[in-house]
Amino acid sequence: KATKFGNACASTWNLVIDIGGRTTDFGVLLPGGTRIDFNRFGSIETGMMELSDRVANRVRAELKLDSAFNGSHPFLSTILQTGQIKWAGKTYDFSEVVKDETRFIGKKIVDKIISKIETGDISNIIFVGGGANFYKPFFQEMFPEQALFPEDPQFANARGMLKYAMHFAKEGTAMQYKVKGARERAVFCLNSDIPEHEIAFKVIEELEKSLGKRKRSKTFKQLVKLSAIQANNSQPDD
Repeated sequence: KATKFGNACASTWNLVIDIGGRTTDFGVLLPGGTRIDFNRFGSIETGMMELSDRVANRVRAELKLDSAFNGSHPFLSTILQTGQIKWAGKTYDFSEVVKDETRFIGKKIVDKIISKIETGDISNIIFVGGGANFYKPFFQEMFPEQALFPEDPQFANARGMLKYAMHFAKEGTAMQYKVKGARERAVFCLNSDIPEHEIAFKVIEELEKSLGKRKRSKTFKQLVKLSAIQANNSQPDD
């Protein structure tokens, strides 16, 4: 099925930037969109939490709050979304602070990535992950001709994992994949008697074991929310 992103990746080099909570992952897709340039991918230690910490520091200084008011404070999500906070019965406007810090972190992300890889041949920059929508206005302004945002970019990893699993389910063959430390894990030999969606779920379950408990739970919840698969009682314990 032809899509805006499929067409964009068909014959060009494209950079994918995945903005998470504490890190931002990036990789260059080769023309066709199904293979990575292994000389140009990686991760940087900058994400949404750094933005939260910087905004919290400025709010704390302005309102003379104690150190308990930090980037993990429940009020930070409201401040980032609305630019305002109601404290001690009074509403304070920090929208300019949020805008300033968003630009600072957004530029820091881009500068770090550009310092690590060559980007002269990049036609499009595809932003995904939990932070993609938040930074969307900034990146659209910074890359007016290159920035692309898929629908619900926070679910892009979950959708990609499902497509990856379904690909191997349809292949009907065993496969191996690499995880950190260059370890290889055999997944399992696919049984033609198992329904395709159940095979996909089992592949996802195996792949997710390498991601850690927190991320595994989050991805499964995203898949269920998308109604991509029905976890029922097969969902792994938290």
